[in-house]
Amino acid sequence: MFVIGVGSATPRNRFTQAQCWEALLVSPLFANLSGRSKAILKKVLLSDNGIDTRYLAFDRLDEAFSIDPDTLHRRFAKHAPVVAAEAGRRALNDAGKSTEDIDALLISTCTGYLCPGLTSYVSEILGLRSDAICLDLVGQGCAR
Repeated sequence: MFVIGVGSATPRNRFTQAQCWEALLVSPLFANLSGRSKAILKKVLLSDNGIDTRYLAFDRLDEAFSIDPDTLHRRFAKHAPVVAAEAGRRALNDAGKSTEDIDALLISTCTGYLCPGLTSYVSEILGLRSDAICLDLVGQGCAR
């Protein structure tokens, strides 16, 4: 097996660090944080750390504070296949290949879990062959 193309994609919405901080300040969860936690978050979101914006799979930033398991799962199921398929399309384009040329699909994620795996959804969206090997690498932290 050889990597012949690489593609990446992000959710469509991008928020500035300042927007993230402002949303955090008005969230109901912020009041429950310790002073130390608030200071750390302020440093992360407002310091000159090389991060200007964050791509997040939300229409509105207040959605970030709905973190119950069912909401997290619904959010992942809605957005992950779409974003991953876009990355796949870009990888195909990078390689100058069509879906019929692809023997395997590997996806690494630490954000959520789908059953069957995210690769099943993406292979269907892309129209990969039914005999393509699909491998999900799940739970690897930031997977760098």
